[in-house]
Amino acid sequence: WITQRLRGGAQACLLADEMGLGKTLQSLSADELLLQDQGGQVLVVCPTSLIANWNLEIEKFLPHRQVHILHGPKRWDDEAGIDAADVLITSYALMARDEVKLGERQFAAAVLDEASAIKNPETKNAKASRRLNAAHRIALTGTPIENSVRELWSIFEFLVPGYLGTRSDFKERYEAPVASGAAPRPVFERLRQRIQPLLLRRLKETVAKDLPPKIEQVRFCELSPSQTQLYEAILRESRQKIDDALSKKSEGQARMTMLTALLRLRQVCCHPQLLNLEDEAKLTSGKLELFEQLRDEAL
Repeated sequence: WITQRLRGGAQACLLADEMGLGKTLQSLSADELLLQDQGGQVLVVCPTSLIANWNLEIEKFLPHRQVHILHGPKRWDDEAGIDAADVLITSYALMARDEVKLGERQFAAAVLDEASAIKNPETKNAKASRRLNAAHRIALTGTPIENSVRELWSIFEFLVPGYLGTRSDFKERYEAPVASGAAPRPVFERLRQRIQPLLLRRLKETVAKDLPPKIEQVRFCELSPSQTQLYEAILRESRQKIDDALSKKSEGQARMTMLTALLRLRQVCCHPQLLNLEDEAKLTSGKLELFEQLRDEAL
C-alpha cells in the first residue's frame, strides 16, 4: 500500500494497521523503492527498545543495504559510516537531542515507527520530527488516535504540514465538537474524507481471518510483605503531606503531592525497586513472583 501511494505521487502516508499485519515490512519495501529511484538515505525513528529489531529486519529483508545506528554518547563520531549508510536508525529521545544535526541532513524518506510518540504536538519529539528534511514521510502506528483527534492532527502535521489546517482551525472544526460528545455525523465524515487518501487502517479480524482471537487471562496477586509495608508507609507519609498543604491553603501543592503519591504507589505495586530506595535488594514483588511462576509453566 505504501509503495502504491508513493508511486502514485504521494509524498507521505500513515499506515495504521493493527499490530502483526506487516507495517515494518511494508515500510522496508517502500524504503527500497525510494533508495533505488532516488538514492540518498532513509531515516528510521523508533522507540529505543525497537532499534535492534529494525536492524535485524533490515538485515533479513534488505541485506544489501548498509545500516548505521545513531545511538550512544559517541553516535556522531563515525562520520564516514554515517555518510555511507543507506539507512540511519535512531530513537525518539535522540532525535529530539540531535534536532539540529538531523535537520541539516536531507533524507529520501523519514519513517516514524510507533508514531503515537509524537501524538502531543507540543512535545520536543513532535517538534523535532517536523523539522526533519525528507522528500517522503511515512508514519507507522497501530494507535493513530488514543485519547483525542488532536493526536491525529499532530501526526499529519509531520506527514504533510498544514494539510489539516492550523492547530486552532483544526480544534474549532473537529477537536472541540468531538470532545464535547455532540459532534454531528458530518463532522466525522468530513474528517474521514480528509484523511482517507493518506491513511490505511486494517484490523486483524478482516485481514488475517485464520488467526485466532487474542486470548486474555487476568491473574490477581497479593503484595509481598515488604511491598505491603512500603505501600502503607508511603500512603501515610503522602496523606500527611497533603493535609499539611491543605492546612496552608496550598491546593496546588496538595494536588502535586497527590499525583506524585499515586505514581509512587503504582511503582510499589509493580516492583519496589523502581523507587531506587536503600536496601532495595531486600524488597520483593508479588507481581514479579507470579510472572516467574507463569513463565516457568509456559516453558
